[in-house]
Amino acid sequence: MKRILVLGAAGAMAAVAIEDLLERTDHELVLADLSARPLEAWPERAPERVTTRAVDVRDAAGLGSAMADVDVVLNTTWTRFAVPVTRAAIAAGVDLVDLGAYAETTLELLALDEEARAAGCCVVPGCGGGPGLNGLLGRHGADQLDAVDSIEMYSHLNDPIGMSAGIVITRLESSVGMALVLEDGELVERPNFGEGRIVEFAAPIGPIRVHYLPHPEPITLPRFVDVPNVSYMLGYGESEEAIVRGLVDLGFTGLEPIAVGDQAVAPAVFAAALLGGRGIDPGRETVNAKHTIVSGTLDGAEAQLIYDMGVFCTGASASALVTGVCAAVGTDLVAQGGCPRGVVPSEGAFDPPSFVGALAARGIAIQETRIVRSAMG
Repeated sequence: MKRILVLGAAGAMAAVAIEDLLERTDHELVLADLSARPLEAWPERAPERVTTRAVDVRDAAGLGSAMADVDVVLNTTWTRFAVPVTRAAIAAGVDLVDLGAYAETTLELLALDEEARAAGCCVVPGCGGGPGLNGLLGRHGADQLDAVDSIEMYSHLNDPIGMSAGIVITRLESSVGMALVLEDGELVERPNFGEGRIVEFAAPIGPIRVHYLPHPEPITLPRFVDVPNVSYMLGYGESEEAIVRGLVDLGFTGLEPIAVGDQAVAPAVFAAALLGGRGIDPGRETVNAKHTIVSGTLDGAEAQLIYDMGVFCTGASASALVTGVCAAVGTDLVAQGGCPRGVVPSEGAFDPPSFVGALAARGIAIQETRIVRSAMG
């Protein structure tokens, strides 16, 4: 049994992770957010295992103090806090599981590897539905082939952008700038939310338009797999994509404040305040789907391993469910020990078959399709 600090514990993804950790482990949980008031119901569930506290991750001293009496930290706060939270965990000498960040921030986290090793810490920078599960599925397929030519990762999620302020910020941030794609062993840039294609997801989902996002898998997967081509693309579905494109076209992606009367407000922050927190209509169905294709050779023949997942929820976020469960599984594995020291993404920190098995035990099934031909095409 270990003592786990959950940062951002009032969020939807954190709630799923907390529920899982309470039901399936015997760890003690310290739940923290800006205010402890939204967390008051959790100690009533398990008073001997759960405590709460107010923690502002922007306060370095307070954050360090919160980490002083725990073994593992699960960080579910916004991606912009990934680096300071990681630095604080290393300084405190505690293990850390983070939901993940985009490529630029992930590079900053990977640069802390030597510091984490010296401190004896295991830091997993990306243990959600993606990054996290995406890389694990890619590694899972690659480990079964003799040689790997490409790993293509496609995701589909349709949570409404107004579900939370965090989702508004995340979607706007990922819709500008450039994504990294590994092509013939070289990282190249592709416009975020620009180039698109239609991808056929497993039934009942069908064809979805996907586009590039600044995910870190083209950077992290080649650290553990000898592969020259890695890409990641995501689709929101037609209606949600139209909303995001409208906000982008109107200039709501900016994080620099602009003058509005006698106030200074960042356009993205204004959009988050206006749209975020509307939640999900009780009758709305949400989905989180994966379609990962690992191509290479097996016993001299060209081969593909294809992984499909579709999780559906009504009146709740399927993405919060998938991300929260992945985070709980990863946090428990780190708490049990055995994960390598340093900053190690999920595809290097965990055994893919065991992780996939843990998801299956929780009702998240991943279908593997194997295609082997002596002469494909």
